[in-house]
Amino acid sequence: MKLGKVTFQCDKSIITCLEYIGEYLMKILCAVQQAMNRCHGILTPTTTKLLEDIKKEAAKYTTIYNGTGKYQVGRPKKRNRGVLMSQEAI
Repeated sequence: MKLGKVTFQCDKSIITCLEYIGEYLMKILCAVQQAMNRCHGILTPTTTKLLEDIKKEAAKYTTIYNGTGKYQVGRPKKRNRGVLMSQEAI
């Protein structure tokens, strides 16, 4: 008898936990949707700021063509790196 009650209580707590998780996920989705609705552009303000920072950093780099698909990329007063454009880089 006790075992049946324990199993019932465990099942009930699991179902309650799953309901809580479902409600939590719905709250998160609503918060994300509200943040997206406040944005006037294609990207969120955080993403836009991040991309602007990356563009500012990339503008400091120089590129020199060395022939046959090879480029020399680097920052002023720093060590330059060679890049072979025929190979894909990540």
